[in-house]
Amino acid sequence: MTLGASWSGQFVYALISIAFGVTAGVVSLAYSVKWKRLGKIEVGIVDFVATLIIAVIYLLAVDVGGKGQPTAYSMGLYLLSALLTHKSVKKLASLRAGRAHGKLLKK
Repeated sequence: MTLGASWSGQFVYALISIAFGVTAGVVSLAYSVKWKRLGKIEVGIVDFVATLIIAVIYLLAVDVGGKGQPTAYSMGLYLLSALLTHKSVKKLASLRAGRAHGKLLKK
C-alpha cells in the first residue's frame, strides 16, 4: 500500500511528523545554551551531536509515520514544529526568569 493513496494515512503521518518535530525542538535547545565551561571544540561537538540527533529523529518520523517514504510536507511540518517549539520554550523561560526577578510585575 502506498502512502499517497490514503488521506487518513497522510494525516497520521503529518501528526507524527509534528510530534517528532516537537521532540526535536526540545533537543535543539542545546544550540542556545551558553556553555561556560566548554571550549570551542567541545561546543562544536555538542552542536554536531545535537544535529545528528535531530536528523535521526526525523528519520524515525519517516520510518514510523511514512513507512520509509519521506515527503516535502512531512519535512516542512517537522521543521516548523521544531522551530515553534524551540522559540516557545525559550520565550517561556525568559518570561519566567523575568517574573522571578520582578521585571514583569510593573503596573
